[in-house]
Amino acid sequence: MAGHWTSQKSQPSIPTLEQVPKLLELLGWPAVPPRIGELLIVLNGNKGEPGADWHNREVVGQHEKTSGAANWRIKYDESRDHERPELGKITTAHSEAAQQWEGWGTALKPCHEPIVLCRKPLDGTYAHNVQKHGVGGLNIEGCKGPRWPGNVMHDGCLPGPMDRYFYSAKATKADREAGLENFEYVSAGEITGGRKEGSAGLSNGRAGAGRTGGGKNIHPTVKPTELMRWLCRLVTPPGGMILDPFTGSGSTGRGAVLEGFQFMGFELSADYAEIARARILDAEKTAGNTSSN
Repeated sequence: MAGHWTSQKSQPSIPTLEQVPKLLELLGWPAVPPRIGELLIVLNGNKGEPGADWHNREVVGQHEKTSGAANWRIKYDESRDHERPELGKITTAHSEAAQQWEGWGTALKPCHEPIVLCRKPLDGTYAHNVQKHGVGGLNIEGCKGPRWPGNVMHDGCLPGPMDRYFYSAKATKADREAGLENFEYVSAGEITGGRKEGSAGLSNGRAGAGRTGGGKNIHPTVKPTELMRWLCRLVTPPGGMILDPFTGSGSTGRGAVLEGFQFMGFELSADYAEIARARILDAEKTAGNTSSN
């Protein structure tokens, strides 16, 4: 392992305690040396946590957090003037290397996420298509927002002139992990597999996540449930069925059942399928129905 840290381009992942017996079997060792065993316990306990230098950063002030959706609403919604935004700490770098790279990161914020709407060629006219097959129309009345311009959507947090701008919050932790109470926490390193050639780290959407980027939902692109509810409602007639050939972590399924639609999903990854089932079941309990497969 020392070679990885000193000379290799890849970033190794510390084996979990559950992986140790298999590792000993592969190495042909009877037991883990005591010092290594102590180190494994410490390092596994620190997974998902910043290093010591992070905790030793000097606090020099406070600032109002504006990145979270809740604080954004407090800042711009006049009806919530009585509420105070959450305060964050302003710290200074502890190490020389941290001072040199203060303010640097590894990825730009994904501020533009387009939605593509496509469909099969119509069977005759629109009227003939919807009467024969029950699909083909768009539920404009049930999805439109009473404002101008009408070709954007947000979650209602932008009052007045700010309505002109698109804002849709990313899925919150509560949304991402709804129904996953009994799932194990997975660190960011375990999710991506590091940066080793051929590992998930080179192609995983969360490979740039920080040390605190772990969680119970390991899917890299979880969509907000409210957004998926809106999209399901836009294209599905009452009582209709939504088929998702790439279910992922089940956000479309959650949106479908919460809107009262039937849902059928397909997912190649067994891990993602398990997460999707749990999240959709949670939505079914909320909606009071069992309309998915």
